[in-house]
Amino acid sequence: MNTIDMIKQAGWIIDLGPGGGKKGGEIMFAGTPYDFTTKSNSLTAQYIRKDFQQRDEH
Repeated sequence: MNTIDMIKQAGWIIDLGPGGGKKGGEIMFAGTPYDFTTKSNSLTAQYIRKDFQQRDEH
């Protein structure tokens, strides 16, 4: 199982960012995987949306 699959199966997601270290640490999103893909514009959410779209195309 890859990281994206693990995130999609989580019951609750807390996304920290927008960057790492001193540039990060803010809560960017907290909620369900579905809400994460529909309401968040974080880099992680973009990758998960892209993964969902690619799987829907096949």
